[in-house]
Amino acid sequence: MRKNTLLVILAAATLVGVQTAEADSLSEARKGAQRGVAIFQKTYEQSGMGGLNGASQDCWKAFRAKPSPRKLAECGAIDISGYHLDNTASKRMGWEPVEYMTLPKATVRYDRAEKALKLSAREEKAIQKIVVAAAFSQ
Repeated sequence: MRKNTLLVILAAATLVGVQTAEADSLSEARKGAQRGVAIFQKTYEQSGMGGLNGASQDCWKAFRAKPSPRKLAECGAIDISGYHLDNTASKRMGWEPVEYMTLPKATVRYDRAEKALKLSAREEKAIQKIVVAAAFSQ
């Protein structure tokens, strides 16, 4: 009986630890997504799409140096915001979108980074929702 009780307590403690870690990573992702949108807005106002390409590249470089859910969300928000703006403008104006900011290119960057973090499926989905919501909130 005692051994089973101890196993249940250990399992519950592990579950609580996992849930706490997930909550922390989602909180960090929200902060990162907000920062990504702020970077997008400031950079686009100052230097247009060329500046956004550079901001995205710098962000992903920083992610590779120190991967985190926060940086994933930040870089993802820059890319999704940039894609949305460029896609909308290029369709209206009849020009080709900037290759770096196309959805397939942005998706490859995001997916590669997401895999590097080894997140749970639930965390991946939650962070994706956070990034998209932040990018389209502007």
